[in-house]
Amino acid sequence: MEGISRRRTKAALARCLMMLVVGAPTLLAQTGSGSISGKVLTEDGSPVANVQVTASLALPGTTTAPASPLGPRATVLGPRAARADTAQDGSFQLSGLPAGSVVLCAATRTFGLLDPCHWAAQPPTITLAAGQSVTGFKLTLAAGSLLQVRLDDQGKLLKKQAQGHLPLVMFSVVTPQRVPFTVPLVNEDDKGRNYQMAVPYDTAMTLAVISPDLELADDRGASLDSKGNQVAFIHSRKKVPSKPLVFHVVKAKH
Repeated sequence: MEGISRRRTKAALARCLMMLVVGAPTLLAQTGSGSISGKVLTEDGSPVANVQVTASLALPGTTTAPASPLGPRATVLGPRAARADTAQDGSFQLSGLPAGSVVLCAATRTFGLLDPCHWAAQPPTITLAAGQSVTGFKLTLAAGSLLQVRLDDQGKLLKKQAQGHLPLVMFSVVTPQRVPFTVPLVNEDDKGRNYQMAVPYDTAMTLAVISPDLELADDRGASLDSKGNQVAFIHSRKKVPSKPLVFHVVKAKH
């Protein structure tokens, strides 16, 4: 039974990872003669250089789902139609675009800036007629708040192998479009691990905690299993910086 449970957990994780590629299609769309040009800017209007801007087809019927208590449905991206890097002044040009709706994504190496394709309630979408050129488009990257997660492991159970493997622990944040993003591990010490990533301000979010091997508790000592392994949080601009979310390794599950 233990082996079956672990295989099911791995299958669930694999499905989560597959969802992450929703925002990063690799297939190329049919080309056309449309184009989009503009600039990538921060919220205060400053240009952002070296941003990879991609235009992907929005699959029909994926942006207009019925209302849900979980929030807006994720916009599923189709094949990539064009890609370009921004210049020093933040400008970009996307050419060869087909007619239809395209979603713009902006991947940046600047920590703290959020890709609106993933984190905005409604991703930037443009509908092009055949051969249409759109100029002066402003693609704005909002500043995010630093989410810090601390996993305290006084008993050093994270380093103890069981059933031939080290314990698995994963933290993921569900975006406003209901897509999970893994919170990266940034470092570890003798007493635990530190994870961090940028998240939107003033947005109700959920941190999902996955560990088939270890029993975890929050900073008040409450078991995460009793909470369904999900923790709600929100980072307010009025309360900066936000405190880290702290969890504790209690014991091995098996």
